[in-house]
Order: sequence, then structure tokens, then C-alpha cells
Amino acid sequence: MAYEVTVRRAAKEALDRMPERAFRVVSGAVRSLREDPTLLVHKLADSGLWRARVGRYRLICSLDNEARTVTILALTSRKEDPAAPRQTRR
Repeated sequence: MAYEVTVRRAAKEALDRMPERAFRVVSGAVRSLREDPTLLVHKLADSGLWRARVGRYRLICSLDNEARTVTILALTSRKEDPAAPRQTRR
């Protein structure tokens, strides 16, 4: 049984702004989330959210295995990703 994938407005707006080639890659990843999201996503520490790295982008999503739903909350460039570890200057 497939998962239902929904995309929040902020993530849709980010999809609309990205270059065509990146859009095709990310939309392919979103389609693959329908089949088995556990193959693509990894849990974010202590947040209850999940992330998927797709090329230069990162999907932030929530995952409900009982209801079989994936909600894509945000789509960010990995450069500006809030979940990425920060490097400190010395």
C-alpha cells in the first residue's frame, strides 16, 4: 500500500522557484516517497522530523507510518539548511 504525500505551501513555493533540472530531480524523489519513504529519509535528532537529501536540496518532512502519510514541510538548499551542522570560526 502506497503512502499519501502532501506538500505544504512553503515547500511548494520553493519548488516553484528552483531551476527546471533540479525540479525534475526533486519531484522524482517526492514520487519515490509514495512507495517507501524509509528508503530515502533519515530521522533528524530529537525533533520528530525526517530529512531526505536530494542533490543540492534537502526535504524536511513528517512521517506517519500508521496513517501511511508523508508531509513535506520545507525544501531548502543544503547550503542554507537549518538542519546542517554549523562550522564555527576560530
